[in-house]
Amino acid sequence: MLLLALSAIKYRETGMYGLMESVLVNSTFVIFQMLAISLYFSIKNKRWLNIFDGYFGLGDLLFLLCITSYFSFWGYLLFYIVSIFLVILIVVFLRIFFKRPDAKIPLAGYQAIFFIVFACIQYALGKANLSAEYLFFKYLKL
Repeated sequence: MLLLALSAIKYRETGMYGLMESVLVNSTFVIFQMLAISLYFSIKNKRWLNIFDGYFGLGDLLFLLCITSYFSFWGYLLFYIVSIFLVILIVVFLRIFFKRPDAKIPLAGYQAIFFIVFACIQYALGKANLSAEYLFFKYLKL
């Protein structure tokens, strides 16, 4: 449902070409990230590993793929980097101050919360549209 809703928003803003470009480019980025993570852990453990067996959840991948339709590449990259950074801060905070050494990190859950906050702020302000590339660069003044 999330994929359909975000795709409809993107289609309304940029048309079919913009939607397909976002899905293809951002999905390629996600696939590249999954391969890089898999390669890293495989080299670290000196054998090929399936990252979905304990390192990365399938729900995390599905969420990242669902939001590919909404963002332009640069907006997706910015959201991805900022959300990963914020997740790291939250996990470190929880582990230090609440002594929670949980091995599992609910990445998709935290990223979904950040996405909801971002969408609400974007809707309230009507600015910083990361779904359309030209608007993204306009607001960054690049």
